[in-house]
Formats: sequence, C-alpha cells, structure tokens
Amino acid sequence: MTGGGAQAGRRRLTARVSASTPGNSVGRLSWPFPKPQDWSAFAGVSFWYRSLDDGSPHPFHLIVSEKKRLSYRCPVSPRPRMAGQWQQVAVPFSGMAWSWEGAEDPDHTFNREYMTGIHFDFAAAPGVDRRFALDDLSLYKPQVPYSGPQLILDSDRYLADPGDPMRCRVSATGLPSGIRAVAEVRVRDCTGRSVREARLLFRGSPDGSDPPQTIAFTGRGYYDMEGVLRVAGRPA
Repeated sequence: MTGGGAQAGRRRLTARVSASTPGNSVGRLSWPFPKPQDWSAFAGVSFWYRSLDDGSPHPFHLIVSEKKRLSYRCPVSPRPRMAGQWQQVAVPFSGMAWSWEGAEDPDHTFNREYMTGIHFDFAAAPGVDRRFALDDLSLYKPQVPYSGPQLILDSDRYLADPGDPMRCRVSATGLPSGIRAVAEVRVRDCTGRSVREARLLFRGSPDGSDPPQTIAFTGRGYYDMEGVLRVAGRPA
C-alpha cells in the first residue's frame, strides 16, 4: 500500500492489494483497532471509493470483527458506470451477515458494542494487483425519515420513437395547507440535451392532495426527468 494517513478518526489512503499466499484468490486490507470500539450508536460504515485499474470497479467484501473473533461481512458492488471516478459507498450494518471465517456464532447476532477491526477483501488472482483509493472512511448514524414536501416525477414509459408525443406527470406532496410551491422540471434526451423545461405552481390543500400536472414533449429515444421543488423560494 502507498500513501495514506489518519485524521480525526478517519483514514485516507491509496492501496495496492495482492493475493497473500500462492493459490489464494483473495487480497485483504485490514485495520485492527488498538482498543475495542463501541459502534452501537451508528447505522453503518461510509467511505469514498475509486478504482485505479483499467475497466470496471472491483466488487469486494467489507468485513467487521467483534469480540470472540466473530466476523460479519457484507458484499459491496461499486457502480460499473462510474469506473475511475470517486463514488460514495454506504454499507448498513443491517446488511451484515455472519462470515464463515473465525469462530462459529451460535446465535448469528451482530454485536456492535465491541468492535475489534475492519477489513476489505478483494478478489485478487496471484500476480494480479488490485489498485484502488479510499477516502473519508467513517461511521454514520441512522437517518430520521423525511416527512416534508416531495416532488414526484412519473411517466408511463421512458423510451419513445422519434416524434412520438410524450407526457410526464408532476406531483407535489406533503405541502402544508395554503403554502405555495414551484416545481422546476427539466427533461433530457439520451444525449443530455434539454428537450423540455417547465415551471409549475402547486398549492397545499387542507386534505394534503394537490392534483398532478402534466407536461408534454416530443420523444426521441430514452429520456430522463429531473426537478426541484421550491417551497417559499427554498428547495424542498
């Protein structure tokens, strides 16, 4: 491994992982903790990942170790379309399953109060290195479910022949009664070109229902919809 460092409990490094023994198909990057850590207040591990090899990112396993040498692992599959780019990865503890490595866990219960280390396992054929970069390795806490206004974009289909008439439904939900909001919506074709832009006004009703609105445009292959809902001038 080359480079690296630690600051405020977070690790940053560029690494090269190889199979550790002849015939082994796994390369491991490990950080044993000097003292056990209590992770019970956190929901998972978050980090930024970038593949430094040609081609797609490499799937790997994130493994955490707790007391009694028990290990829990979760498969991680970075997005292939972002090969060579930084991408944020969040691994929830709810996705962890007991690993066959280490001691047998009689009840298969992940105990986060006594963590002893964290490991990354990459498939690495003998003689073939896996090169990647990690940044901002940290723990994250459970998120409070969002219950405010939301913008919903919907359509019956996302692929059209050239010249086909297309329609996109736009809804604003969760608006307090009497509160106005503006939806700024843009439709792009498969080349990223903007084919339709619209500003739609919504107003919250006492029963929380505001009828959806429709914007029309001419189809041309695949298209994407994006938008922002501004409530009292601020994005919701």
